[in-house]
Amino acid sequence: MTRTQKVTGTLAIRCRSTLAGSVLLLRRRAKRDLVLLGTWVLLAAFAIVLAVAGPRLMVTTVDQGARQAVAQAGSDADVVVTFPTGVQRPSILDKVVAPEDILKVASDITSRLPRALKKVAQGSTASTLGQQIDVAQSDVAPPLTVNRLRVSIGMLTDDATRFLSDTSGLLPVDGPQAPDAPVDVVISSAAASASSLSVGSILNLHDPSNVVQNRTLPVRVVGIVDRNNSVVGASPWTDLPGMWNPTGNDGELSRFVDIVVLTPSNGILRAADFFGTPLEATVRIRLDPATFTHALVARVASDIDAITVDNSMLADSSEATIRVSSGFDAALDGYAAQARAATAQMSIVLVGVLGVTLAVLILLSRLLVARQLPEIALERARGASIAAIGVRFLLESVLATVVAVLLGGALTWLVPGSATAVL
Repeated sequence: MTRTQKVTGTLAIRCRSTLAGSVLLLRRRAKRDLVLLGTWVLLAAFAIVLAVAGPRLMVTTVDQGARQAVAQAGSDADVVVTFPTGVQRPSILDKVVAPEDILKVASDITSRLPRALKKVAQGSTASTLGQQIDVAQSDVAPPLTVNRLRVSIGMLTDDATRFLSDTSGLLPVDGPQAPDAPVDVVISSAAASASSLSVGSILNLHDPSNVVQNRTLPVRVVGIVDRNNSVVGASPWTDLPGMWNPTGNDGELSRFVDIVVLTPSNGILRAADFFGTPLEATVRIRLDPATFTHALVARVASDIDAITVDNSMLADSSEATIRVSSGFDAALDGYAAQARAATAQMSIVLVGVLGVTLAVLILLSRLLVARQLPEIALERARGASIAAIGVRFLLESVLATVVAVLLGGALTWLVPGSATAVL
């Protein structure tokens, strides 16, 4: 046997002896200091949960605040894109979109949204609403029972049709019409009740810009509809509020009524041609509160500001003259300050609790060492080396730490939020 083999064998025997003795001592110490060790492990696991899951919980809380802020803002936070629709005339400098192309332009606008805004977009609705036109009793057949009526013409899109249920009559049909034929429209049952209009009623709308010629546009009521509340999806009525809520601005004595009538794209085209000015088409891009996070609020606000200043990217192919507006910044004006205050408060509490936990862990560690000092002295008196004593302490520390890490890691996964969330 060579000298190297003898040294290796001697070291192996000493290691086995040290480890065997360490296991027995660890078992005995664990039984004696079970309460202290258990407390130390629990506190260490708690410190791990605080250090790892605390920031995650803060991010989750702030993200929930962002979602609540957007939900409370409602339609005020939506992005609204408007553009003229009707007949392009040489005197009109803006690019006018044909009524039959409104839905295509709306789809193009939605597809060209900036990345962050597209991520939170829940969908879009398109609507068209013209100016209010005064209608006298003599302009309606059969005559009205109200003294005065004001009518706004809106567009009946395929999306809006899904949210309607027929009460009586028919829905107007899109397609070519004779120049002298009435514009077929539908009205709500509330408008019919408030204005005394019925299926078959004809309204003669006057051009307010050309009083001398006294031209009229005949409008015929072909259907009376109600709202279908069972349909799921973005409601198209936000920008047509008078459809279901006819209003009277002069009080009950005058019975002055404002209503909205809906007609397909062919009726919108005829109305725009008759009045000589385009109607305003509106594309409302709705934001989904459930998709928002604290980080996304700032990115979405930045995207909205960008397209408000330069909207050319939204109307690339149609070249429509569009205008973009949104109340997102105003609706969430107080959210940023509230989020910063909440983050600062939670950070102070987290750091304080974590600091106290670490201080208690240090005190418990010192107490455990103090309880083992007599045993260390006895082991040294029996000839135990410093290395052997150090190995035993290292094994005890490693085992307690591993148990604390496993327990803390398991508890961390119970805390809601993304594992990669950071402030």
